[in-house]
Amino acid sequence: MQLILSATNVGYVKKHGDKLNEIDQIVDWEIFRPILMQAYKNKTQKGWKT
Repeated sequence: MQLILSATNVGYVKKHGDKLNEIDQIVDWEIFRPILMQAYKNKTQKGWKT
């Protein structure tokens, strides 16, 4: 199943272009790092699981 999905995704990207790559060239993702580091800071033994 994964192979079929991957082949479909490659076909879609070839036909429509890689929009995520275009966005990646524009957005400075590092400005979000401090926010994400705080959002996912969890010092409990279970981590994110409750």
